[in-house]
Amino acid sequence: MRAITFIPLLFFSLAVSSQSYVPKLKNTISVEATGFKCSLVNDTAAIYQYYEVDVPPEFQGGEKKYFEYLAKNIRHPTCLELPSSMVHVSFTVGRDGSIKDAHVTSETAPVLSTEILRVINGMPPWKPGICSGSPVPVEMMMPVKVCLR
Repeated sequence: MRAITFIPLLFFSLAVSSQSYVPKLKNTISVEATGFKCSLVNDTAAIYQYYEVDVPPEFQGGEKKYFEYLAKNIRHPTCLELPSSMVHVSFTVGRDGSIKDAHVTSETAPVLSTEILRVINGMPPWKPGICSGSPVPVEMMMPVKVCLR
């Protein structure tokens, strides 16, 4: 029996800047509050990037639980002959923490893409991203390295 190792790499590290970032979108509501770098947009369809918000989305239980979830749920397709593969995935964490619009952004074996999307779409709700004290939808981009040992 083969053991499978999954090494997900998550881009949650945020650079702290002395300048405030304001998304270049229409109908911006400026918020003058200490500690907020994000401005709410008066547009219900607006989706922020993870680096644009004051608090990025987080998997319930933190990064360790996130890695455990992936390792427990991703099954390496038996027909895949590659010992390791990198799959880049993008998805949106909604205001309520739900996962939406997941899609693979890199070329990989279709069977592996399907498996990764199955697991991403089945994730439990996350803690939503926060902008100026309010939950907002945030797009996340995540590479997942799948290793067969």
